[in-house]
This record gives sequence, structure tokens and C-alpha cells, in this order.
Amino acid sequence: RLLASSRPTVVFVSVRVRGGDVAKQLAMVLADDPGSIRHVVEIGGKVGAGAIAYDDLRSGFNNRPLGAAREIGLVLYSSGSTSVPKGVALINEDMLVNAAAIGDRIGIAGNDRLYVPMPFFWAMGGPNGMMTAFTHGATVVTSDQFSGAVALQLIERERCTAIYTLPNMTRLMLDHPDFAPERVASLKRGITVGAPT
Repeated sequence: RLLASSRPTVVFVSVRVRGGDVAKQLAMVLADDPGSIRHVVEIGGKVGAGAIAYDDLRSGFNNRPLGAAREIGLVLYSSGSTSVPKGVALINEDMLVNAAAIGDRIGIAGNDRLYVPMPFFWAMGGPNGMMTAFTHGATVVTSDQFSGAVALQLIERERCTAIYTLPNMTRLMLDHPDFAPERVASLKRGITVGAPT
């Protein structure tokens, strides 16, 4: 339904998500009707028939121009809680202005390593968290699935200097039995969006 609604020409897909072979599932869908899709780019695994490996592709994106400022840069889908999910078009310029403002407000800089645990298909993770890092030249650190233990490990190992989380995520880190202030000593800035934590 989402592919038919959005009519993409290129689909980027993680090969495995929570143990499921997403690339294989997508290949089965496209075998019946490829629609508008001309290319499938697989991230993080071996490449299926006709697909392109992200690692082979990404070097070709250096210094390529972005889409026009007032063009649609991203379509996010609503949850579908009251009907079928609806596409919400986000404009390139609006996403960049928003992300730049978020980064400016929390003081993100090019040498920061920003931990963003939310999924990138969701507004918090993609156009807000990830784009905040991109607009300021910072590094994004993320994981396939959030847990307090994994978050603490990543922050410590990757020497994250900033976080972009939700209150329940922050609380799971703080309440984890392995939490210790020295494990997150690299953190200097960030934001927990929502209720006070």
C-alpha cells in the first residue's frame, strides 16, 4: 500500500530488521508488480538479484546537489490509527530549517557524535534527529533496536557527545542496573523531547 501510494523510483532497504529479511520480502512484493521502482539499494548485507549495495553506491553521492528547496524531500506516513496511513509530504527547505534550529538550540557542532535511537522512518528519528546531525556536520550513532543496555554500550563505546531521545528512553538508560555516570561522561549536550525527565 505504501509503495503504491508514494510511487518511489528508488527504495533503500535494510537487509535485516529485527531478524526479518526485509530485502527478501520487498523482492517478493516487487516480483508481482515493480510499479515505479527502478532501483533497490540494500543496506547492511549481501545484495539480492538486481539490487545495488549501499556501500558501493554511497561514494558516488559526494558533492551531489540536493533537491530544490521547495521540492518534497520526504514523505512520512501517519500511523493509520483512524484509517489507512496517509502520506505527509515534507519540503526540503522546511526540514533543513527545522533541523538547523534544533541543532543550534542544543549546540550541535561538526565534532559531535549524536546518539539518535529512534527509527528514521519516524519524524523524531529522521527529519529531526538525523537531519540535525547532517545540518551541523555531526556524526549520527544509532542501533537497529533500542534498549537501555545497548544505548549505554553505544554511548560509551562511540564516545557520543550528544543525545536526541524520548523521556522513556532516557529513563530506561538511567534506571538500567549497569548505569554509571562515567559510562556517559562523554555526553555534553542533547535533548529529551517530551515530558520532563
